[in-house]
Amino acid sequence: MEFNSFWNKYLILPTQNYFKAVYARLKSDWKQILIDYLILLSVFTLFVLIDQLTKTFLFHHGGNPWKDSESSLETIRPYQKAYGGNLHTNWLIDLRFIWHRGVTFLPENVNIPFIQVLSIFLILVVFLKPILIFHRSSYLLILLGILAAGAFGNALDRFIFNGFVKDLFYSGWFENWLQKPLGTFNFADFIIFTSVILIIIRSIFSAFLVVDWKNKRLKVKSEEKESDK
Repeated sequence: MEFNSFWNKYLILPTQNYFKAVYARLKSDWKQILIDYLILLSVFTLFVLIDQLTKTFLFHHGGNPWKDSESSLETIRPYQKAYGGNLHTNWLIDLRFIWHRGVTFLPENVNIPFIQVLSIFLILVVFLKPILIFHRSSYLLILLGILAAGAFGNALDRFIFNGFVKDLFYSGWFENWLQKPLGTFNFADFIIFTSVILIIIRSIFSAFLVVDWKNKRLKVKSEEKESDK
């Protein structure tokens, strides 16, 4: 009985109350929810298009990911890997074309099906945000749309190209300076990394604001009590 009481009190009842609040919000704020979805879909579509257009028109296909082994799929322009060599550019950002089976920010032996499921889950969570999360922030909504677009762009590549992703940007200047490769990335990688960093910064900043607001409220209440004496 005690276990059932605990289960009802801390899981079932809070869950029921939450979804009742969601239903009530859908009825009362449906116009705002539609606006949020319009913002989210617009941002998502724009950044997916940019990612896919760069991969389609800038990427030079140097191998066939359906037939070739992974080791033969790397094609680099410039091909010479001697850092500081004539063919290795010194531009901050330049192009080289690599079929990458994996995730830029994770180890090479990462499980591709797991990453695909994780990407789909992330996209679903982002698109449920306007309904399931009551606190509204256009800035956060835009960042989440960008994050979902990056996840979708790379997931789409993996679906189409048998687990491979098109990587095409690198920093020749940094590689020459450090005398070692720093990896190759695509637009989706860039927007994933940037949006995550900005979300973290926003969360830290918001946390400080909440703490500051609570401290001010406590100070006001304390002053009110002192004045009542």
